[in-house]
Amino acid sequence: MSENVNNESAKTASASEAKNVALISYIFLLGWIIAYVMHQGKPSSFGAYHLRQAFGAHLLGFVTSFLAFLPYVNYISGLISIAYIVLIVIGAMAANKEERKPLPVIGSFAESNFDFIKEN
Repeated sequence: MSENVNNESAKTASASEAKNVALISYIFLLGWIIAYVMHQGKPSSFGAYHLRQAFGAHLLGFVTSFLAFLPYVNYISGLISIAYIVLIVIGAMAANKEERKPLPVIGSFAESNFDFIKEN
């Protein structure tokens, strides 16, 4: 029976592993992919929360990069790119403090719409 307990605890992330997933998820899209794979091995609600928040921010950055090619919209794209960087910094700071603060403007959207990121 103690083997089952050890196997179950090995499948869930420790607090430091969850924090690592949360922090890595904010390092551009490649970092998010790495964090997502790490999260699949050892899921946690804290890691899932920040994966959702970071995915929303990265999605905003991705869409903004395409707006840069449209005439008359490219200057707005530059402003949104600055907002993307600010969101990433805010999210990484919250993850480092082990807080669950939603990102401004996109946080509630990310939490309710990216349910493909499972907590456990």
